Formats: sequence, structure tokens, C-alpha cells
Amino acid sequence: MEKKKYFSALILIFIAGGLDAFCYIQHNGMFAAMQTGNMIQIAIKLARCEFGEIYKYVLSIFAFVLGIVAAHFLTKIKRYEIVSIAISVVCYIGGLLIPLGSLNSLSNLIIAFGVAIQLQVIRSINGFAIATTMCTGNLKGFSECLGQFITTKDKRHLMGMLIYSTLIISFMLGVFVVALII
Repeated sequence: MEKKKYFSALILIFIAGGLDAFCYIQHNGMFAAMQTGNMIQIAIKLARCEFGEIYKYVLSIFAFVLGIVAAHFLTKIKRYEIVSIAISVVCYIGGLLIPLGSLNSLSNLIIAFGVAIQLQVIRSINGFAIATTMCTGNLKGFSECLGQFITTKDKRHLMGMLIYSTLIISFMLGVFVVALII
């Protein structure tokens, strides 16, 4: 197994879970990593004709997109993984240092930008596609490995199940710890 990459991914996804818990709890239902959650919020607000707050969810999605684009350019430089993680950490610290209140949207934008860059750093472990910021894809990967193992008995899929399940648990622990602290 690619141990260094694996343990780095566990730490990154733990942090992402904690950041999303923080943003959701402290920023009135906004997400930094789970942009699907922000899309759901937009659709609900539209359905309820609550147009006043839609902009903050749209801006979070926009910051995430900009982060992915920035990450693309970062891959062109030497040692982009370290630079990307450093930029992400600076974004997290900067976003978390903004006082709660009227600047919640700005805090969320900065964190969303950093999370998007983080997402692009580690994209696979041992040939299994992973995400270090959210768990829907990891849950899908776990389920696919389970199905493959049941049908083929190929032990490689047990490794995939281990990778995915520990990533999911690490994410949930990050959420749990931050929720307890808050």
C-alpha cells in the first residue's frame, strides 16, 4: 500500500470533515467541501422564494470552482502537492480566524477555495479513486469493491474496502470532533 499517501489522505479527510461541520454549524447551513449541499440549499431557497440568501451558496460554489482551476495550474509547478497543501492550510486558518457574524460568507469562500485545492492533491491510492474532502464517492467506491469481492473473491477489493472505509470513518471523526467542540 502507498502508506504515506494513505495516511496523508486520512489526515486531510479528517480536516475536511471538521471544516464542513464548522461551516455548516457556524455559517447557517453553508458547506465548504460538500458543494452538493450548497446546491440543495439553492434549490430549496428557490422553491420557497427565499431569494435573499441564495448568493452566499452560489459564491461558495464559485470559490470551489476557482480552487479547482487554481489546483490545475499548481500541478504545473515542482512539488505541487506540498505547495497545494500549504495554500489549503493558509486558507483554512484564514477562514477560521474571521470572526463569526456578518463575514461568515467570506470565511466560507476562503475555506471552500482551500478545500477545492486539497481535493486535487491525492486522487487515488493503490489505483482506487478517492476523495479527501467528501464521502459520496468513497462510499460508492467501497460499495463497488464489496460487490466485486463478493462476485470475484479477488482480495485486491478487500484492500479497496479498507481504504474507503477508513477514509469515511476519518471524515466522520472530523465532523464528530468539531461538533463536540462547538
